[in-house]
Amino acid sequence: MASNRNTNSTRRATAQAVPAGISSWTRERKIYLAIGVLASLAGVLLIAFSL
Repeated sequence: MASNRNTNSTRRATAQAVPAGISSWTRERKIYLAIGVLASLAGVLLIAFSL
């Protein structure tokens, strides 16, 4: 019983903390995401062309 209560309260807290989607993100957060994606792509390209 106690484990069920903990699981339910954890789910409720997580559901409230998660934003509705990318549209609710701040501009800075979107920029960080774009930089991360570009850096990842650059890394993949470097690995692919170095083989």
